[in-house]
Amino acid sequence: NEAFGTRYVDEVIEKTEMRLRQLVGATGYLARIDGNVFAVFFDSAPHSEMAAMAKFILGNFYEAPLQTSKGPIGVS
Repeated sequence: NEAFGTRYVDEVIEKTEMRLRQLVGATGYLARIDGNVFAVFFDSAPHSEMAAMAKFILGNFYEAPLQTSKGPIGVS
């Protein structure tokens, strides 16, 4: 917020949410827990697959930074 302003931060949060929704698809639910904290819920996926799913989601953000109005930005 201090470095780039609230509009840019809102853009990053919105694009993060959009990316998460694409990754989760119809198989899970996405909830915004706090300002920039999201949770992903799967009601039918086995517990044993959650570590792999988390790795897949985080890996997507590491490999493909978000494209924003100020250029690419990494999200973790």
